[in-house]
Amino acid sequence: MRSLLSRLHAPTAAQCAHLCVVFALGATACTTSLSSHQTARTLAPGEFQITGAITVPVATSAVAGAIDLGDRAVDSIQTANDDGESLSEEDQRDAIRAGLAIALFQPAAVPEAALRAGVADRIDVGLHANAQLLKPDIKYMFWDNDQGAAAAVSLGYAYHLGIGSSFLAPLFDILDYVKLGDYSRHDLDLGLHLSRDVDDWLKLYVAARYLVSFVSLDADIERLQDATGVQVVQVEDTIHHFGGTGGLMVGYKYVFLHAELSVFGVSFAPEVLGAPVQLGGLVVAPSLGLTLTF
Repeated sequence: MRSLLSRLHAPTAAQCAHLCVVFALGATACTTSLSSHQTARTLAPGEFQITGAITVPVATSAVAGAIDLGDRAVDSIQTANDDGESLSEEDQRDAIRAGLAIALFQPAAVPEAALRAGVADRIDVGLHANAQLLKPDIKYMFWDNDQGAAAAVSLGYAYHLGIGSSFLAPLFDILDYVKLGDYSRHDLDLGLHLSRDVDDWLKLYVAARYLVSFVSLDADIERLQDATGVQVVQVEDTIHHFGGTGGLMVGYKYVFLHAELSVFGVSFAPEVLGAPVQLGGLVVAPSLGLTLTF
């Protein structure tokens, strides 16, 4: 792979260093919390709620489209190596696009935990956490009725603790050349929640949501310095999620099992070799969990 990178056309060698950084961003870090695990009804002041869950985000359209593209890109790379030629700009773009899509939207089982507390009438706050992030939020219930229905709005902020590892990373040699540092990601999550307590044992809920992620990092292109002259490359990008969550809780009084499904459209179009590449698609994230209220 190193010999192939050293033979890139002169105008695109430095660009490839930038692409390596974008690829590494998708391969290791670009997951966020899509689950909800709550109804519209807020906790009473002094009440606490603990939730543990497993969520499995799967980007069906992005991964499916990248598999064939990735196979073709590998064929192009092998042909270029065999013939001693440089990859064309189009082949380079396809290779980077395939690598980004596969790594960025890989399916994974994500353990999650959440704590909520009622702090005032119709207001509660929460803290959602997994291995990659901490996400505080606040929710305000602006309407409810005697039939168990309720409506609320929420605002969440996620701070990413670092770059998570990818189980696909060993498949991509390019990660041997890219060292990431000064990673920063901040998410905002806006939600409109509707729910109904059907009975003491069943709760139904849906939420319309919009998430925006602001991502930046510095990368040390250590093993490409001789070819590109680039030492540190800064990448900044924005990822948009539009969609919602629906679920149900089954239990009694203080203990509820719950299942939910989040579906989001993703808008993400980084610039690859001077042209935007569409890496958005549909993300489906089923989740199962247990909630205890005190």
